[in-house]
Amino acid sequence: MFTGIVQSLGTISAINYSGKGAEITIEAKEFDFSDVNIGDSIACNGVCLTVVKIIGKSFVADISHETVECTTFKNQKKGSIINLEKALTPSTHMGGHIVQGHVDGLGVIHSINRTDNALDIWIAAPQNIAKYIAIQLI
Repeated sequence: MFTGIVQSLGTISAINYSGKGAEITIEAKEFDFSDVNIGDSIACNGVCLTVVKIIGKSFVADISHETVECTTFKNQKKGSIINLEKALTPSTHMGGHIVQGHVDGLGVIHSINRTDNALDIWIAAPQNIAKYIAIQLI
């Protein structure tokens, strides 16, 4: 589980695609690795990835084929900037929202409208997951 609040930025230092998905290495110079272990989850651009290796201020994660196909990782390349957030613990400050970080479908942006200091982004959700989304009809 995650709050959805970005804690740090990372840079893709390597990404190797194969028919089975991808292996990604993310360098995160400002990220606090002091309590990160192999097997921990880190939200990367909102997608839950499992740490398989830690190398200094970088970590490696495997991305399944389905996750590559259903997320922005389909178009990521070396040098891309990635938003990072550690998974929640019982003592984590809950300053944002509670989100899982698991992708269940791919929406289509219908429109983007600027309102004062914010953006309203309207997204059409796939029918098979729409019933699970809390919405406000206007």
